[in-house]
Amino acid sequence: MLRHLESNYIRKKYLLTEITDKKVANLIHDCITQPSKTKRLTAYEQLTHIVFDLTGGFDINAFKFKSSKDLSRAGD
Repeated sequence: MLRHLESNYIRKKYLLTEITDKKVANLIHDCITQPSKTKRLTAYEQLTHIVFDLTGGFDINAFKFKSSKDLSRAGD
């Protein structure tokens, strides 16, 4: 992920586009590279809020699996 942010070569090789939102790009970078666990967690929380805002949020009570897998035997 970090190479996607920093390397034109990697983006070209894998046909990736640059992340245009610099705030998101910087937060991803901070999530990976900050030496302080607290700073990494803060960046991750900020990034999560941005993603939830863009996707309409997350409601655990409305969450549904899209798989038909039988989960009744999850402990087996």
